[in-house]
Amino acid sequence: MNADISEKSSKTKGKLIKGMRYFVNGAKTMQSKQSMKKLCWLISEMCKNSLAKYSMVKSMLMVNENIDMSKFSKAIAFLKKESVSHQSKQSKVLTREEVDRFMKEAPIETFLLIKVVVLLGISGGCRREELYNLNDADIQDTGSQLIVSINQTKTYVKRVFTVTEENFLLTFRQYRRLRPKDISGNEFFIGYRKANVSIHSIGGAPRKIAEFLKLDHSERYTGHCFRRTSSTLLANAGADVTILKRHGGWKSTFVAEKYVEESFRKSLRNSDITDKLFEGIPYMSDNVWLLGNEV
Repeated sequence: MNADISEKSSKTKGKLIKGMRYFVNGAKTMQSKQSMKKLCWLISEMCKNSLAKYSMVKSMLMVNENIDMSKFSKAIAFLKKESVSHQSKQSKVLTREEVDRFMKEAPIETFLLIKVVVLLGISGGCRREELYNLNDADIQDTGSQLIVSINQTKTYVKRVFTVTEENFLLTFRQYRRLRPKDISGNEFFIGYRKANVSIHSIGGAPRKIAEFLKLDHSERYTGHCFRRTSSTLLANAGADVTILKRHGGWKSTFVAEKYVEESFRKSLRNSDITDKLFEGIPYMSDNVWLLGNEV
């Protein structure tokens, strides 16, 4: 599992080792300006989003060579400039109506697993690896709600959320009842028809949803879809940066601010039809529809 998840990042780290050696050797021989230029050039050439890889290189230099790269302000400025024109390929998001339609129309015999992935993934703003790493003991059913603990996260920040929507609880319980009593593993997502549920099965769920709904460009609904959908729905419901940060477990405000800003721009463009969109729809209550409460 770990090798499966980290394979891509390991290859990227390997490419950056060459650039690190240029920098380290240059720093030791008092030629740091020239070696830093080479390092920055390698980062920008090897990585589409050079600024995103800066933190990786910075950590590697500090741990392995005890060199603080943040002191090189010109290098940081260079990487920021190189990253301005980069547009990352983000996963497409599902709308509230699309998720609702899938949950109502998709046959339970075929899509039970994916429906449970949807309700947990969007309720908790989960990454695919967070869902894959869920243990059965991480989900407590109190009768009136689910209390879900996400213990293994990318940012090492534990998250806890609840699911209270009655139809979602019924779907969850239907899946959980199928769990064999004598199963040896603790994983929550297990294969009842096939041997195992892989991380690729969970990551491929958004694409299968898009295909079922006959959405355009279904291949762009990637494993990050549920997390982006969750944050988008929450931002559209009026959540501020603080709430989004807590919901997603982000340490930085940068990502949360992007969702708030995009939601604000859309609200301006669509302000004349807002009343029609929400007329008769109980969108806001104690819970944001489809999203769990933070506890």
